[in-house]
Amino acid sequence: FDDDSNGYLNRKELFHYFVVTTPPDSEMGRAYKKKDYFNLVRYREFCKKVGADPLMGLTLENIQRAYSQHYGYAHKDWVVTAGMRSMKIPARERQHIKEAFAAFDLDNNGFINWPEMQKMVPSMTGQ
Repeated sequence: FDDDSNGYLNRKELFHYFVVTTPPDSEMGRAYKKKDYFNLVRYREFCKKVGADPLMGLTLENIQRAYSQHYGYAHKDWVVTAGMRSMKIPARERQHIKEAFAAFDLDNNGFINWPEMQKMVPSMTGQ
């Protein structure tokens, strides 16, 4: 999730982590779909609660503190992100993947739903 590999999660990176580890049909999952839900004010408040400098971002220690304060479930999040940790994709390829994903995420919600998947498969298989 640390896209720039600087050892900190900035607001964008942290929000991505939240979205990935939160069930989309949950109350928080629905809130995250709202435009600008995790705005600068909420980010700064969260940073303050876990002892992080919002200008730098969150360290692993800050994230551990968040879990100890019951922000999420570490064991579940560990499982959800397990496959992602083994994939280190170069920035150039990540941009290509993001563009391809955006082409099929027709409602721009950050997820590929079933109707979008149905449109995507024929273009990938040549059918």
